[in-house]
Amino acid sequence: MRQDWASTFHRIPKLVQGLMKKAGAEQIIDIGLSDVKSDLFGPWEDWVDQLIQALVKSTGARSVAKPVTEVIVSESKLSSILGGKEMDVGTVVANHELADTEMGPAKRQIDIRLPDGMSYTAGDYLVVQPRNPDETVHRVLAYFGLRENDLLGVKGSFKAFLPTEPTPVEDFLSSTVELSQPVTKRQLESILSKATPEQQEEFKGFSEETSYQHFLEKRYSILDILEETAIALPFSAYVDMLPALTPRQYSIASSSLEPSNNPQHKSHADIVSLCFDVHTSPALSGHGSFFGVTSTYLASRRIGDRVSCFVRPTNVGFRLPGSVETPVIMFAAGTGIAPMRAFLQERAAIAKAGARKLGPAILFFGCRHPEKDFIYRDQLLEWEKQGVVKVVPAFSKGDTGPRYIQDAIWDHREEVAKMFIDGGKIYLCGSAARLGKSAAEVCKKVWCEKNGKSMEEAEQWLQSVKTDRYISDVY
Repeated sequence: MRQDWASTFHRIPKLVQGLMKKAGAEQIIDIGLSDVKSDLFGPWEDWVDQLIQALVKSTGARSVAKPVTEVIVSESKLSSILGGKEMDVGTVVANHELADTEMGPAKRQIDIRLPDGMSYTAGDYLVVQPRNPDETVHRVLAYFGLRENDLLGVKGSFKAFLPTEPTPVEDFLSSTVELSQPVTKRQLESILSKATPEQQEEFKGFSEETSYQHFLEKRYSILDILEETAIALPFSAYVDMLPALTPRQYSIASSSLEPSNNPQHKSHADIVSLCFDVHTSPALSGHGSFFGVTSTYLASRRIGDRVSCFVRPTNVGFRLPGSVETPVIMFAAGTGIAPMRAFLQERAAIAKAGARKLGPAILFFGCRHPEKDFIYRDQLLEWEKQGVVKVVPAFSKGDTGPRYIQDAIWDHREEVAKMFIDGGKIYLCGSAARLGKSAAEVCKKVWCEKNGKSMEEAEQWLQSVKTDRYISDVY
């Protein structure tokens, strides 16, 4: 009881105590009044213990043993079902913003301590098992009129990722199924098959190719279609349509040779860095907001959080040359800088060790603005001072007017051509539709100028070197 309750709430228990005494009752413990301003539960727990012991004593027993609570935690098989047997758990050790949203999506870096025994090499990927954004999950719950703690269990399905035991529906929607993928043609037709005759007449054009392409371009999800049509799709049918929540891979932005990535001095690096865009925007469909599933998940992780992940070796030969003297030419835009940062961090570590002399390296880095989203600027310029790399930025929204990577490459074509002729390798990371295409075109132009050949012959040359000397990691 609070001290200022003495004349109010205290009055009733005191009155009851007095009446019981008059009636001949025997008091076995004190009444138990307390000040809850300082501790609400402690005095109550102590009083209950005293009461139990007093009641036990009144029966003639000496004491009663307190029950021992046993908690059994078993490992969920969901991560291995969704991500494969290699999936393990890393721990977040840092998460910070590299650039805000003034010039496009926010850019962040997250550092994750890998599980014991897991190692990586510059050029590898980290595969991450995400969770769906809370906003998306709550949209689904609201549409179907479900509560977060309602239990879901699935019978009669051959899909291994669907839970057979009762599972909180919010957990299921968060961690098990894709909620935001564009609707497929088959899913659209299944939804329309549940429509009333009036709705079928109203939406009969939805399954035609023109309409379906519109849904794809605007990234309509199943939920978007349901909200737009109000077709009464049963929740069981909705669940049956949803594919498993698949892991995503990110280019690693750090080197295992950098000492700070191995603070415990093990035989392999502990810490891996990822650099990524955080995709958040009004949905193209006009329904709510779009949240990148994995980028939103990673952006919200805090220090100490655990992340399901594993290292996947590159399958496109995206590795630094075997000899550190081989010239290195790099093209990157935005967060495509990730594997290039890993390469440069590795070259810096090799240079610091002083065992081998580095060959020349040049980085063409496309950003929007020199002050807004030139991520890793200070680090890159420091490496440039150390002779690790020559940095050539290209700013599409700089004060001097738009300048793109292909413009910078053309301006430095003599240097690039010499490095390539001397045995150099070209590495490219960025958008296939933008950087991939424009860089390939300018490289063919440079080759034509040097060799007096046609663009058709340049295309043949480019294809011939793509297996080992012009290596792309595009998305």
